[in-house]
Amino acid sequence: MPTVASTGAALLVPTLFAQGAITNNMFSTNYDLASGNPYIYFGGFEASMLTGNITYISLNTKNGFWDLNGTNIQYNNKSMGTFTVATIDSGTSYAYFPSSIVS
Repeated sequence: MPTVASTGAALLVPTLFAQGAITNNMFSTNYDLASGNPYIYFGGFEASMLTGNITYISLNTKNGFWDLNGTNIQYNNKSMGTFTVATIDSGTSYAYFPSSIVS
């Protein structure tokens, strides 16, 4: 089971899934602060919030982080570029991408 890199603690979502508390080993977030109702949804996603298609990708968790391996990032149907590894931290507002695609 994946763990937190710095402490070795088990990650919440895989633990909930292994215990049968959620039906899918996934979660989604909504950071739309304009609505005044940001949320995290464990075990799936809120379909009514979607405005397009979802693309599922595998995460590399062997280093204790949620790393995305070599993909193309798009926003509003425009490519932001490709990268080898990017790290997503859903517990904060941080997402680490190579400067070549976010500068």
